[in-house]
Parts: sequence; C-alpha cells; structure tokens
Amino acid sequence: MRLRLPPLWLLVLLWWIAYAVVYAGQVLSMSEASGHPEPFAKILVDSLSIWLTWVPITLGLVWVVRRWPIEPGRIGRALAIQSLAVLAAVLLRAAHMYFTNSIHVWFEVLPDFATVALMSLRNNVMMAWMIVAAAHAVVLSERMRERERRLLQVEAHLARSRLEALSAKLHPHFLFNTLNSIAELVHSDPDVAEDVLVGLAELLHDSLDADQAPLRPLRAEAELIRTYLGIERLRLGERLQTQWALDDDALDLPVPTLLLLPLVENAIVHAIARRREPGLLSVRATREDGRLIIEVANPLAAGGSAPGSGLGLGTTRERLRWLYAEAATLEHGPTPDGRHLVRVGLPLTRAASAADPAP
Repeated sequence: MRLRLPPLWLLVLLWWIAYAVVYAGQVLSMSEASGHPEPFAKILVDSLSIWLTWVPITLGLVWVVRRWPIEPGRIGRALAIQSLAVLAAVLLRAAHMYFTNSIHVWFEVLPDFATVALMSLRNNVMMAWMIVAAAHAVVLSERMRERERRLLQVEAHLARSRLEALSAKLHPHFLFNTLNSIAELVHSDPDVAEDVLVGLAELLHDSLDADQAPLRPLRAEAELIRTYLGIERLRLGERLQTQWALDDDALDLPVPTLLLLPLVENAIVHAIARRREPGLLSVRATREDGRLIIEVANPLAAGGSAPGSGLGLGTTRERLRWLYAEAATLEHGPTPDGRHLVRVGLPLTRAASAADPAP
C-alpha cells in the first residue's frame, strides 16, 4: 500500500519551520560564544519571522514551474519566466528587509531601497534558484505519478476487456453443446428436451447476470454447476453420478465467475457422455496452505482417452493469468486410480486490479 504524502503547502511550511529552528540554534550558539546570550524563545520568534516569509515565495515559485516548466521546445521561454519569478522573489525579500528593519534591525542606518535590493540579490538569488530546481523535481515526480496512474488505468481497462472477451467465449461454447444435446432429445424424448430447455433458460439467466462481476463466492458457482448438472442428468440419466466435497470455510471465498462451468462441461462432454457405464464426477474445494484448492475429477472416456487442453481449459487458464498473474495455477492429468483430475489453486488474497474498478 502506498503512503500518501501531505499537501505540498504543508511540506513547504514544515521545511521552513525546521530551517528556522536550525537557524535559531546557530544564532543562539553564536550569541553564547560572544558572551551576550539571548533567550532562545526570542531568537526563535525572530527566526520564524524571517524565514517563514519564504513559504509564500516558495509556493509561488513552484506554481510558476508547474505552469512553465523547462521542457524540450520551451526552454527559452521557461527560463525567461522563471528568471522573472526569481527576480520577484528577490525583490519581495528586499521589501521584507526594508519594511521590517525596525523589528529585526537589518541595518543600523536604513539605506535606500535600491541598496537593500542589491543586497537581497546577492544573498537570495541562489536560494531562489535552488527552490526552482527543487520545484522541477516536484513537477517531474508529479508527472511520473500521473503517467503511472494513467498506465495502470489503461492496463486495468485492457485486462477487464480481455476478461470480458474470454468470458464471452464460454457462453456460445456451452450454448452450442447444450443445444446439440437438445437436438438429440427432440426426436427421442420431447418431454426431456422441454425440461432441458427450461433448465437452460435458468442457467443462462444466472450466468449472464454474473457477467457484471469477474469474481463471486464459490457458493454461487456451485449453485450454477448444480443447475447445469441437472440439465445433463436429464440427458444422461444414471450415467452421470456426482459427488460434492466443498468445505464450509471455502464456500464464501471469491472465485472467478464461470470458473467451474468449463471444467465440469469438459468432464461430461469429453469423458462421461462417451461412456456406456456410469461415471462419477467429483467436485472438491478446500483451503490448503493459504490457498483455495478446487478439484474436478472424472473417469476417463472409452478407450482411456482424457480431456485435452481445449477451449474450456485454455480459456480458464488465460482468465486466471489475467486475474491473478502468476499467483494462480491450473494443472490437469491422469491420476493413479485411473481418473482425470483438473486442479485449480487460487490465492486467498484479492485478485489483481483487473477485478477492481478503475480509480
């Protein structure tokens, strides 16, 4: 988390107060060395009166630099304006010395203003230009932070756009597969086909509503999958067996919207639907070592083939990369007991800025 700096005027004020305190300490040391010590309170008040006049001068010089900074193509104009600003600062200091001489006793006999102005020029011109240089550093820092902020906004916008595009791929992919299933049932079992259409409408309503947020609780994802499995069970009957093992402390954790749908769909379309005998689909979620682990397991298809890295797995892997960078993992492959396992690991921390609104 970044620390927010105080306002510039406050930093300038604190700087000149600190400068005045240090200067007062030096005056006190000199007065003690001369054998005529003065009360520190009096010295400090005089020092503050002298040096705090630099606060409005400093802020004015910073404003000039912000308005006319030295940059390619405008160097001459900027230097001319800044030189006039430095001259104005020198004259303001001269006016301060001239009109406060009765208080601070700058001169035993007050000379004319021109003499005071020349003295101020010798004593203050370097200080004024140092402030101008520091102001350029401030302006450069502000511009860099602004460019960084805009870059982050652009990156977040691109990431959100990419996530939306990836999510959009899932809908027609799933819809076409389900419509193909309905087409198969229309002739063989019209009543079941009608039930599948009703379930599909509910499922699409849920998934399309979820498009507004890239993350949602695992509990909501599980409900979506149960609706989908209800549709597939109408088509596959007893061939589709399910097993759920979702830990209670994992149900409210945020996961990418539509994370489970392509994984479960792959398991059914590429494995269970190709088998004649019943197949067990297992969905498990638990917290392990500060991560949320989600596993989807299914039997291999007839002939021992396993689901590959098609659209579902590929799109899911890319969505995880955009949301969590390298903090999320997706692995899949056969298990020793002859099943196929997809294992997703998510950090328990929030997703990257793509999931957040732009600042």
